[in-house]
Amino acid sequence: MLTEFGARASVSVSEVLEVSGAEMVVRAAERMSAYSGESVSLSTQDVDVSAGGSVSAFAGESASLVSGRVSLSATEALHVSTGGSGALGFETH
Repeated sequence: MLTEFGARASVSVSEVLEVSGAEMVVRAAERMSAYSGESVSLSTQDVDVSAGGSVSAFAGESASLVSGRVSLSATEALHVSTGGSGALGFETH
């Protein structure tokens, strides 16, 4: 067990840092940030995201969502906007 009582802690490794356990909990009172120079991968059975205010995502080039079934609902308004060519398409098979 590692316990930190100071105001700041830092861990630095030159190759791989691996953390394992039955459960992992990260708590931040104000903000949590993660940075990767190349990519981030998450593999799991289920993912839940909950935000009391808002959720936003940004992709510089492209973003995709692939699933057998996708639902999108809005209680007040739903906005879709495109730039550049302004193309928006729907396709069914």
